[in-house]
Amino acid sequence: TAQALSAARRLFRKGLVSKCLIIAPGTLLANWEREAMLWAPELITKVVRPSLKDREETWAKALKDANVVITSYEQIRNKIQAFEDSPLQLVIADEAHRLRKSSAQATKGFRKIRTDRFWALSGTPIENSPEDIATLLSLLYPKKFSPRNKNDRLSTLRSALQPVMLRRTKSQVLDDLPAVIESTEDIMLNSAQEVAYKKVIDEFRLSPKKSFLPVFQKLLSICDYEDEGKHSAKLDRITQILIEINSSKEKAVVFSYTLEPLKLLEERLKQLEPALNSVLFTGEKSQEERDRLIRDFKTDTNCSVFLASSRIASEGLTLTEANHVLFINRWWNPSSNQQARDRVVRIGQEQVVYVRNFVTQGTVESRVSQLLGEKLITFDELITSLENNPSGDLLEVLIS
Repeated sequence: TAQALSAARRLFRKGLVSKCLIIAPGTLLANWEREAMLWAPELITKVVRPSLKDREETWAKALKDANVVITSYEQIRNKIQAFEDSPLQLVIADEAHRLRKSSAQATKGFRKIRTDRFWALSGTPIENSPEDIATLLSLLYPKKFSPRNKNDRLSTLRSALQPVMLRRTKSQVLDDLPAVIESTEDIMLNSAQEVAYKKVIDEFRLSPKKSFLPVFQKLLSICDYEDEGKHSAKLDRITQILIEINSSKEKAVVFSYTLEPLKLLEERLKQLEPALNSVLFTGEKSQEERDRLIRDFKTDTNCSVFLASSRIASEGLTLTEANHVLFINRWWNPSSNQQARDRVVRIGQEQVVYVRNFVTQGTVESRVSQLLGEKLITFDELITSLENNPSGDLLEVLIS
């Protein structure tokens, strides 16, 4: 963010740019606005997210009044006439892997934006397949590449990418990054979870109609908490750790891919004596609420826990006020978990960072974690196998 804004500022000073559009995930708009005020304070910056009703009028006014306009990917899904009336000299796409699917509405909308310069910022330019990079190349060089280049050899795509890629690896900035201590803690299901877990397996084995995917997802859910009484060995352990972190006057970020464990943990922290102050950051919150929650966590010394949905908080945020990262559960895409972790493991972090993962022993979570760790299977392959396997052999392997 700082590099992109500083580079854009130079172009403005040289008279090469008069209008800049920044596109980012909705969660990060306020962050870009704050950083623009820090790194390019002389530029007039405006966040624009108009409703459908007054869309064109708002856009036209913003492009007339501001140097830098910040908006979300949702806004560019449909054509914006103001972009044609007020040509752009620079477009910056943050978390540009959001444009990796050529069929996505945001990608189609982006193709309608004409600009002299396009900068794509991403920590994970390739998430799933060569199509990701082929699509990004087609956006950088629309006359030279198309998504059909996904069929090219990987070496060809790499060669095409090399001249336009500025990559800053962690090894290059190692002296600026904090030390990281990462560990995985095995957790035993408590008695209530064991009963619920065994019941789901028994019902699965007795059922004439074997629906594998719902069973698999239910078992994973029980690894986090038992539904009826909300009992959870993981949350018991995490609560204990958070009490210790708070007593040390430090802060923690807790990630979960699903929301219910975060809500249950929030209730537990409120019920402690004394209560632990936390914020709950999820997609259910409005953008204004999210901005306030981030601000509260960063500035309130009494707020020690940031409870975060890894679906929306794994990108772009800087949370170096914390030096502990706890994963209630992890998504099966390693890059997504790495992105989440790096909200805390960032330049500017001055403390040792502790990253803790929690895996329930003797469960599908433990077995899948092992398989994925051995790189024998991807999550997509696993889900496809569960959906298409008529005998249920794969699920039997996982639960045995």
